Amino acid sequence: MFLLGRRHELGGFVIRDLIDDTEGWLMDIAMSEHVQPGPAFFGRLMAPGPFSMTCGVAIPLAEPVLEAIDAVVGNATGDALARIRTGSRLPFTVYQTAIRCGAMEQVMLV
Repeated sequence: MFLLGRRHELGGFVIRDLIDDTEGWLMDIAMSEHVQPGPAFFGRLMAPGPFSMTCGVAIPLAEPVLEAIDAVVGNATGDALARIRTGSRLPFTVYQTAIRCGAMEQVMLV
């Protein structure tokens, strides 16, 4: 789960990981062209260098999606949280909920 912060001086956004409370650099051309700083999203990232890139669809964090994340993550910490983050249950639940609640209707595929 990430929050799109200010624009990065070289392109993309400075993002905040809402689980780890860390900051990073997201280079995503489509997001840079179509999204303003501010919204939170769920997605998978890869870091091929000093920046990260989205891998697949970035899901807007609508209320039903946040509730689904809370149901899976709960109060997990340490190793339990690491297993949740690297497993498939959380992404499956988030994507399924986003489709069911209509959050995906906001997503533009480019």
